[in-house]
Amino acid sequence: MKNTKSTYFTILGTCFLFCSFVQDTTTTYTEVGTNVSWDLLKNTLLASTTSVTGSTIDVANFEYETCSCIPEINPAIKLHTLSDTSISNITNWKRWFQTDGNTQVFRLFTGEYSIVDSRGEHPRIEAYSNAANNYTYDSTKWHVFKAKYSPIYIANSACIFQAKNTVDDWALMIVCTSNGNIKYTKRNGTELTLENGMMGKSFDIMVKDDGKNYKLYYNGVVRDSGSYTRNTGYNQFRWGFYLSETMTGNNMMFVTGATFGVENK
Repeated sequence: MKNTKSTYFTILGTCFLFCSFVQDTTTTYTEVGTNVSWDLLKNTLLASTTSVTGSTIDVANFEYETCSCIPEINPAIKLHTLSDTSISNITNWKRWFQTDGNTQVFRLFTGEYSIVDSRGEHPRIEAYSNAANNYTYDSTKWHVFKAKYSPIYIANSACIFQAKNTVDDWALMIVCTSNGNIKYTKRNGTELTLENGMMGKSFDIMVKDDGKNYKLYYNGVVRDSGSYTRNTGYNQFRWGFYLSETMTGNNMMFVTGATFGVENK
């Protein structure tokens, strides 16, 4: 990554990252190769598996990376997949996660579920900020996540972002439904809508969190804020797909310019 954290948000502060626009999803990527069915893969997939291959998604980057101020993806991440909760070698999991330019590709397929979640089902492919970027409550600083989201096809409604605590669970969750409706839930609160009908479109998400208080921005506008006390554990950002039930169809989403860092209040 070329920019340090201090310049990171100076650069981001010069303009908001992206704008909402409609994509023709038949021309914004090409796919080469195949993906083995889950019925076959699950027979060999173990918690000790070190890689799972898949087809290559060639993103039409010029369609998604539309602004000269889009930052480079923050590389300080790990993955949580169907077979492992903490993966540092993120390039070996092409079936569920791959990167093309400044865009991350997240996918889940029909029939899939977690083989490591003790609750059963709960399929997941999430990127998350690594341990060096974990944080606890500090009233003087914001920890900031920014990204442009583009749901390509969503068969099963999924959580696409969490402000997550390692012990006290999530404070804020954002969901994309199978209709492309973007919703969010505050801890101990009701589900509210950011915008409907966003399948095949792009939108910006920014979340600022100090470990207790948070603000949610959608396309550059503050849409809500809240507070959730997290007295134990560490806080981190997670993005990708997380569901409670086994997949009944295929999901794919692009996340462009996913960054996180710290700024003073």
